[in-house]
Amino acid sequence: MNSSRHKLLFMLLAILASPPNALADTASKHAIEAAFLYNFALFTQWPNLAASNSFNICVLAENPFGAAFERLGEKRIENLPVHTRIMRTPEEAVNCHILFVPASGHRAMRNIANTLQDTPVLIVSEVNGYNPNDVMIMLGEESGRVNFQINHSATQRAGLKVSSKLLRLARRVY
Repeated sequence: MNSSRHKLLFMLLAILASPPNALADTASKHAIEAAFLYNFALFTQWPNLAASNSFNICVLAENPFGAAFERLGEKRIENLPVHTRIMRTPEEAVNCHILFVPASGHRAMRNIANTLQDTPVLIVSEVNGYNPNDVMIMLGEESGRVNFQINHSATQRAGLKVSSKLLRLARRVY
């Protein structure tokens, strides 16, 4: 792993270790979640990524991250510019590398998972009442800290390779 990835891993660890009061503000929670999306991208490998013109981080229906989501567009993944997009339907998300499904999309989670089941799209959402097998990474919060769980078998079925370092940081891997 190169030194910039080491720095990002340490940054992610610092976020996870931050004091509970750091997430008291919803805006800062969303900024941290947006940073998690970027870090998930850094520690995941996509098939045929070199053939892409951009790295697409998408949200379904609405952007809960605000300006933090827009700032992801200033970043790069594997030397590709990051494009942020809001998708209206799961079918539009087939060109995304990461798809975040906010709480408003949870009722459609089964349809989203079925639509994207054979595509290398990393589906991320917040822990909620849907079937956790429909999501690859679930963001949660415990004691005021953002954490995540990884459905490793779902990422593998999609042809994605999640770094062992990211797997070790997960609260739960299944």
